[in-house]
Amino acid sequence: MDRQRDKTPIHNLPREILEAIFDSHVNLYRKSRYPLLLTCRMWYAIATTYPALWSIISLCWQTTLPPETVQCPNLEALALAINRTGGAHFELYLGESFSKLKLKDVQYFVNSVDRNWLSRCTALTVSPQDRGGYAPLRLGVTFFSCGLDSLRRLEIRHYADERKWEHILQPLMERVDSSSLSLHELRVRIMGYTEERDTAWITQNIYKRPNILKRIAHLMLRDTSEPIPWGFFTNIETIEVWGDEESYPLVKLDVPAVKKLSLGGIDNPRSMISTELCNQLTHLTIKNSIDEFGPFILDLPSLTSLGIIVCSFDLRHINAPKLEELTYRVDHSDVGFGPYDMLEEDAPFTPRIVHIDVLASEFPEDDMYIFGTKLPLWSKVEELHLKVIGEFPFLDFVVVNAISGVSPERCYPKLHSLTVLYPVVPEQKNDDPWSLRDDLIEEMGEILGHRRRNKDLPPLRKLEMGWYVEWGDDYVESEWKVVEWDNCLRW
Repeated sequence: MDRQRDKTPIHNLPREILEAIFDSHVNLYRKSRYPLLLTCRMWYAIATTYPALWSIISLCWQTTLPPETVQCPNLEALALAINRTGGAHFELYLGESFSKLKLKDVQYFVNSVDRNWLSRCTALTVSPQDRGGYAPLRLGVTFFSCGLDSLRRLEIRHYADERKWEHILQPLMERVDSSSLSLHELRVRIMGYTEERDTAWITQNIYKRPNILKRIAHLMLRDTSEPIPWGFFTNIETIEVWGDEESYPLVKLDVPAVKKLSLGGIDNPRSMISTELCNQLTHLTIKNSIDEFGPFILDLPSLTSLGIIVCSFDLRHINAPKLEELTYRVDHSDVGFGPYDMLEEDAPFTPRIVHIDVLASEFPEDDMYIFGTKLPLWSKVEELHLKVIGEFPFLDFVVVNAISGVSPERCYPKLHSLTVLYPVVPEQKNDDPWSLRDDLIEEMGEILGHRRRNKDLPPLRKLEMGWYVEWGDDYVESEWKVVEWDNCLRW
C-alpha cells in the first residue's frame, strides 16, 4: 500500500512545495496541524521538521493568542513543540499554568530539550497567575537556566489580585540583564483593580537594571504607578503609556526627546505631555480617551501621523498643520452609537493618507453616511485604507458609491490608492466561506468598474483587497495581521 501511495503525484512534489502548502494550511487558513501529522509518514516527517509551523508556542490554552500559536497544555507538549523548531527561532508565551508547575517536572523538561533552547527565543511573554498554592521557589531559576541571547521583545503581565511571583521574575530579569543584548522592546501590563495592591515589586525589579533599560527602543507601560527613571532609557524611540492621570499621578511624561508616543485611557492627554514634547512629536496615538471634563487642546507643530483608537473628543482642538496620515479605529460594539461623529466637525487638518475602520452591520445606513459626505477631512486624501469590522463584512453601498465616484458629492477628488481589508470568516460561522469571498471580490470589482468608466477622477494606481485575522482581549488592544493580499488592478 505504501509503495502505491509513493507513486501518486502529491508524493512526487518537492519538499519545498509541500512546506509552502503546509504553511498556508496552518498560518494562512488557520487549519489544524493534526491532519498533516496523521496523513502519512512522509507528511509527518516534513511537518515535524518544518520550523515555520512551530514558531509561536504557548504553555497555556487561550483564545487571545495569535491563531497560529501551538498551545501546549503541559510541559511534555511544550518539549515536543520546542524540539520541532529544530535550530530555528521561536516566540514563547508562559501563561497561568506556569506558576502551577512542579519543580521535578520542570527539571525533566529542561533535560528533554536542547541545553540552550532559550537562546533561540526572540519574544517572551510571562503571565503567571498564582491563585492556588505558591509556585516552587526555584521554579524561575530552574526554568530560565540558560541565556536569552536572541530575545528582542519581553512582556511582563500581572493581574493585581494575584500573588506576587517575584521569585520567578528575579531570575528571569537576571538572565535578560546578562544575555539579552539585542533586547529592544519592553512591555509591562498590570491588569485589574490596582489602587490598593502592591505592584511596585514588578517595576522595581526592572528599573534597578540600567543595562536593560538603555537597550530599550520601544517601551509600553500599563497602569504602573511608580516613578520612571527616564534617564536610563538612553535609546528610547517610542513610548506607550496606559493609565489615568488622577489614579496614577506619578507617571508623568518628563521624557527624553522621543518623537513617537501612544497614550491610552487618559481623558486629558495634554496634562501628561509637556510643551517641549508636544513640539517635537511626529507620531501620536490616543486610545480609549473621552473628553469627559471638557475639550483639551493639543498644539502639535511637528506631527505627521495621528492615531485615534476608540475615542470620543473634539478634533477641532488638535492643531497639527503638518499632518500627513490619520488612523481612525472604532469599537465593534458601537453600531448605531455614532462611531464617526467626531469626523463631522471641521477638523483643522487635511491628511493625505487615511486608515479607517468601516463598522459593517446589517442596517448600517445611520453610520455609513459619513463616508459619502463631502468633508474637508476627505478633500486631500490620496490613499484610503479601509478595514471592515463587524458581523456583516461588506462595504455599504454608500461607501462603494462614494469611492467609485458614482455619488454626486465627489468626496475624494484626489484619491488614487485604495485598499480594503476583510476579516477571515471562520468556517463554523459560515457554511460556505468561498461564496462569501466571491461576494466580496464582486464588491471590489464594482468599484474598479466604476472608476475605470469615470474619466473625471484620477485613475487608480493601487486597488488591493486583503484578509486579516484578529486576536486579543479587547478591540482597543487587539492585534491583527494580514494573511493574504490580492491586486485587483490585474483583473
